[in-house]
Formats: sequence, structure tokens, C-alpha cells
Amino acid sequence: MTQTMLQLLQSKTIVDCDTMDVEGITKLFKSLDPDFDTTRVCIKIPSTFAGLQACGILESVHNITTLATTLFVIEQAALAGEVGAHYIAPYVNELRVHFDPTFTDTHKAQRLCLEAQRYYEKYGYKTQVLPASLTSTEEIMELAGVHHITISPGLLKHLAEKKAEDNNTMSIFEKAPDGFEVAGKMSFANDEEGYMRAFEKAIGGEAVRKLDDAIRIFSEMQDKFEALMV
Repeated sequence: MTQTMLQLLQSKTIVDCDTMDVEGITKLFKSLDPDFDTTRVCIKIPSTFAGLQACGILESVHNITTLATTLFVIEQAALAGEVGAHYIAPYVNELRVHFDPTFTDTHKAQRLCLEAQRYYEKYGYKTQVLPASLTSTEEIMELAGVHHITISPGLLKHLAEKKAEDNNTMSIFEKAPDGFEVAGKMSFANDEEGYMRAFEKAIGGEAVRKLDDAIRIFSEMQDKFEALMV
């Protein structure tokens, strides 16, 4: 794990209300349109421990809707529900599949989407599941029944061109995989050490790598975007 990632996962600075520029977030939209309804704003925050704590503060203290993104395992989903994030975005495929044509994700997250949604239903959390990073119409149909879904324009076009009767993909929300059961209730909001132990063990350590890789890619893309604006 890189030092940058360790800092992201271990730092609590982000959850200090005094350091969060909440007014700056809403002023950005108001500067473009003075009549903009800021309740429409939804802030995407990486699903590190600190990031998920920040979701809780934005939701409960500042009434700003949040989406916990770059989410790969049920431990992240459990904490997101516990702190009150409005949405989670499980990445069905890790982000690298969109930039490296030779890479295939061997831990796709369709099952996680089902598990997280059933987890929230069972334990009464308001959080909703909004999967992202899909690469085929079959993956989309496997998730029919999820709360929401992010579909790229290209895949949306393929769906529009495909006849309903030609669909042979069954949703896991209609028929759960063999052996599926909802995880026991977890509580990590006041237990960073316990969360980190559980997260680092998830899917054989792959959760840490996936999150690290996603944040690295987003950071690189941000640097490129900022360079274009200079």
C-alpha cells in the first residue's frame, strides 16, 4: 500500500467540521445560477474510513447529499449505511478496466450490490445502492431490481437497440446466487481499528488494492484536467 493511500485511510482530518469548506461547495453552484436549488447537490466521496465519516457529517450536520464511491466490499457498504450516506456506488468492475484493454476484473461486484441492498433493507438503513463501472448490457441486466444504476451512453444505446425478448440474462435480484445470505450487522463508525482490520482482509487483500488503484487513477485524471485548464 502506498504512503498516500495509508494517509487517506488513516487520517481523520477530513471529518473535522471546521476544515470542511461546505459553503464553498454550495457557492460554486450558486455562482453559476443564483436560483440553483442546492438540495440537488450530491457530493461523491471515496469510500475510505475518513471519507465515509465525512459522508456522515455532510449528511447529518450540513444536509448535503453524499455518494460513497470507489466501493468494493460489504465492510465499506456497512459503514456507509451506518453513517447515513445517501448512496453507495459499488464498482462492478474496478476502474482500470476502462483504461487498460488487457485487464479483466476477477472480482466483479454484482453480488455485492445485492448483498448491500439486502443489508440495508434488513437493518433499516436509508442508504441506496447505485452501482457503477459496468462494461456490458449483460452486467446491467444482472442488476435489474437495484435501487439505481449508472449506465454509460454507449451501453444505454445498446440497451435501446436490444429487444426485450432477446434478453437471456437473469437478474441476481430475481434469483440470488447459491449460498447467498445477508451479512450480520457490523458497526465501525467508532471503531477505525476494527474497520481497518476487516477492510484489509476483505477479498484476500484485494479491496485495499482496488481502492488504492481507483484513487490513483482519479488523481491522475484530475491532474490532467487541471493541466488543460492552465
